[in-house]
Amino acid sequence: MTSCLQQAYDLLKEWQTLVAGALAILAAKMATKPVWQQLDRMETQSRIMVRETLVRRIEELEQRRRTARAAVGETVATISQYLGWWDDDGSQIDENWAFERSQVAAMDAGKFRAFRERNRDTPEIELAKDAVAAALTPLIACLDDVHRPASTQQHDDDHDIPDEEWEAIEQRGEAAKLEVNGLHTVLRQASDALDAEYSTSLDLVRTKLVDVDSHLLSSLENT
Repeated sequence: MTSCLQQAYDLLKEWQTLVAGALAILAAKMATKPVWQQLDRMETQSRIMVRETLVRRIEELEQRRRTARAAVGETVATISQYLGWWDDDGSQIDENWAFERSQVAAMDAGKFRAFRERNRDTPEIELAKDAVAAALTPLIACLDDVHRPASTQQHDDDHDIPDEEWEAIEQRGEAAKLEVNGLHTVLRQASDALDAEYSTSLDLVRTKLVDVDSHLLSSLENT
């Protein structure tokens, strides 16, 4: 009889230990659940803030891309159109047209310079901006050389240019006509490359946005 009571006591003791352990685990789980819920909410809020930042960055890059394109767009488009009309090497370029284009290109250079001063971008984009600025300068100088014989008087109240120097100006004007097409091509390619760099940056940010949205959607589905 005593042996049976001892066995029953030992069995009850073992079950008491198991029950106590299970209750302790359950209590710990219930205690930590609010903490995990709070951490999940904090992570979700953080992702929402990151998402807002990424959306603003996309809008900013798109605006800069449009501004950069517009800054030199008129010069690129009008020269392309003009040379397309003539369909030649540029030897028939009109001096008056060259004067007008040099003025527009100079204004474009000013707009592009102001754009660069207001906005700093990734090193890759900044290098592409450098290329655009570097392409504008010789094109403007070339157009100025083209129109100079027509827009300058050899002898007037402001000028008294020797015949030899005047002949050099005229020769340079004719030679410059043949250079416009090539310099314009360099500017167009530089502008396209800058546009491509902005496109690459936009793709990277959009990829990050998709990743954030995916995590947010997963969090909503698990709530």
